[in-house]
Amino acid sequence: GGSVFASKGCTSFRLDSITSHESSRSHIDAVSSYQVSLQLPAERPLEASICRMEERYREQMEILFRSSLYLTLHERPFSDFPGLIDLQQANGLQLGHTYQNDKQARQFVKYIADDCRCQLQSALQSS
Repeated sequence: GGSVFASKGCTSFRLDSITSHESSRSHIDAVSSYQVSLQLPAERPLEASICRMEERYREQMEILFRSSLYLTLHERPFSDFPGLIDLQQANGLQLGHTYQNDKQARQFVKYIADDCRCQLQSALQSS
């Protein structure tokens, strides 16, 4: 049930002090924080915001990786990478401001090649 205040009474607190505290900003904030703490982590406002941010970052990285791979598949120099990214941004893609140089394009292709190599080795070993 109820609280000890309601069931047994209390002589050390005044009712008007308790009711004014209950409507105070600090009490309302504390109750709100407590209710948020009872939610699943993915449902909490901050965690949900971080998940959306991480998703956006992952999408940006995928575009950068695919752009690097495009250059390789079309036998273009990595020095074309910054211009390709500029074009994509001019077309409305939001790619941030990092990893947009020829050295990083080369590194992206190396990561892709390493992953393909591992997948091929795994497929060969399992057959």
